[in-house]
Amino acid sequence: MILDKPIITDRILMRTLDPGCLGSYWRWLNDPSINRYLEIRYAMQTEEGVKRYVEERNANNVDLLLGMYLRDGERHFGNIKITLSLVNNRGDVGIVLGESDLWGHGLAAEAIEALVSYAFKSLKLRKVCASAYSSNKASISTFLKAGFSIEGALKEHLRDGDDWVDQVYMAIFPEEQSDSSI
Repeated sequence: MILDKPIITDRILMRTLDPGCLGSYWRWLNDPSINRYLEIRYAMQTEEGVKRYVEERNANNVDLLLGMYLRDGERHFGNIKITLSLVNNRGDVGIVLGESDLWGHGLAAEAIEALVSYAFKSLKLRKVCASAYSSNKASISTFLKAGFSIEGALKEHLRDGDDWVDQVYMAIFPEEQSDSSI
């Protein structure tokens, strides 16, 4: 799915990824400090494979994959995706911040809030969901900061190194969105 115009916040510009301009994206996916909680971590990612993945997401009608860029200089620092369940009128969000020097600055929550607002206003979704490894405290905290609530967990559902951890499910409905959302 292609975004018709960028989503812009105070600090971020989000736009459809161009498969020909992936920058560091494919390298992020091979960095254990970045891919620790990504299911793709089990296979080496190539530039060609990631390009094909982006092309496939852009060509279908259920995935909206966006690059996140700093507005001052447009540095590509991560990606955010929403996958639609058209039958259930819901979307599932995933996010990766590839530039670790920008972790902890609130950019992920800002991007999530903006994408959720777009999902409710433009895509007319009734619910937006996300999930995270219970050991990924930063991700859970970020989604909670963006207005999500924890709905439940699947016990010892995911492997994190040698440990089995819960998969935490979170969601937000339009009426739960803050007034400050875009």
